[in-house]
Amino acid sequence: MTDLTAHHGAIIRARNGAVAPDALTVPAGGIEPAGLTVAIPDDAAAGVYHGHVLAVGLPDASLPLRLVVT
Repeated sequence: MTDLTAHHGAIIRARNGAVAPDALTVPAGGIEPAGLTVAIPDDAAAGVYHGHVLAVGLPDASLPLRLVVT
């Protein structure tokens, strides 16, 4: 996961996120579930944060991520 950045410049660091499982084998046309956990720091500013979940070894594969902190 990349760092998550808000329009006002606040950042939630990637080290606060985890994807499980850490590896998947998905056949063509297949579907496999995965979970994303993001720990929001106590001092995180409210706002909309954006980043990406990236796949190692697949430079063209990414999943946009939008997180709302209230």
